[in-house]
Amino acid sequence: MQKPRNSYKDSSFADFYDLIIERLGRGRWDSEAVRLLAKKFGDPILEIGCGTGLKLLPLAKTGYITVGLDNSSEMLRVFQEKLETYDSRVKKRVCTILGEMTNPLVNQKHFRLIILPGSQFLHLCSSEERLSCLQSIYQMLDDNGVVYIANSNLAEKPVYDWVDQAGKAEGNWILQARRALNNGAYQEDFRITSRIDTAIEYLFCWRLYPIEDIQMRSLLDEANLQCITTPSDLPQRLNSNIYLCQKAT
Repeated sequence: MQKPRNSYKDSSFADFYDLIIERLGRGRWDSEAVRLLAKKFGDPILEIGCGTGLKLLPLAKTGYITVGLDNSSEMLRVFQEKLETYDSRVKKRVCTILGEMTNPLVNQKHFRLIILPGSQFLHLCSSEERLSCLQSIYQMLDDNGVVYIANSNLAEKPVYDWVDQAGKAEGNWILQARRALNNGAYQEDFRITSRIDTAIEYLFCWRLYPIEDIQMRSLLDEANLQCITTPSDLPQRLNSNIYLCQKAT
């Protein structure tokens, strides 16, 4: 069996990304939280680490101006393929940019809402990268804008060997996942096998790097970002640290 590889930029991983997220049950709370934040704070909206557009496309369809940043051209390829199925009004509300979250090549500087709702921030593995990302966010925020960051509490996540992930629909693919600690990182491996021909198999993985709440708050302070009270109707993301911040006064 081939060894799982860090796969975020792979074309095959991008093609299977939506299936993986759906089977794992990820994103339900995030999507609702983003919808409520968009309603409260307005647009334009930037998602850092937008993937295939699972969060942004519904917002654009609703009427919000959106920008998606991602460092994978393959993820953005799938995003654009999905966008092509929408009418011209929705297409005009969406812009995608290839770039790194530590140095986003985004010209716009007045976002009312910047979101990292799915632990995107935990892909950064050093304090230098994290601070660079937060400082860039500060530069891109409108004076009345907010940034929403949801970091999974990795210490509370279970570790397990290969487990089937059935999801809502079985389809033509079997998804199995396992979780393990790997040199201080939290690694998730994914094995996708064809039901029609079990010789067809894909192995992927990604790694998340834990950050303590006290360290995160220190970095936010250093980036001149100030935590504010989250709206009372914002869905609670389980086993996660939530940061809703504005520019410090």
